[in-house]
Amino acid sequence: MRGKRKDLPASYEGMEKRFLDAIERLKEGKPVCPELQRKAKAGKLRVDVSAVALEAGGPDEKGIWRGLSRTLIGHDNCRYPKVREEIRKGKEGEPGEYDLKNVNSKLRERNRQLERINKQLLSTCAAMRVRMNKLESAVKEEIEKLQREQHRGNRPVHQAPTLVVDNVRSEQHEGE
Repeated sequence: MRGKRKDLPASYEGMEKRFLDAIERLKEGKPVCPELQRKAKAGKLRVDVSAVALEAGGPDEKGIWRGLSRTLIGHDNCRYPKVREEIRKGKEGEPGEYDLKNVNSKLRERNRQLERINKQLLSTCAAMRVRMNKLESAVKEEIEKLQREQHRGNRPVHQAPTLVVDNVRSEQHEGE
């Protein structure tokens, strides 16, 4: 049974041809549907299930553009599998790019890449931490050395404090 639309073909082959013709018009960038013509002018026209279903339709008795049902071509076990395959080929990229298996495999590969990058970053951070600890200890040693020198009053290391005391005593004895 054809339904209310008398302008649509009654045969399976006729409907399939109508969908395939719509795909060709979309690929060429010359749709008949006014809405898709606006998208084509804006450069946003894509070959997908919704666009093909809309383009395969036509104007009703009142002149309003009506598309066909997307469920006819919108899922893997649809009524027109050849049309669905053509839509997949029409999309940019490889056929079947949007299958769950392909999406999952691409995500797994991306996870492996991120794990490798993460390991490299952790290794780099560990090496930087070791270097930072060495530099911190060297800076602490230098600070301690400077503090010792400042505490000594910037005296040369070869003078002993007892010599200073002896000099003071000798000056005291001379004055008596």
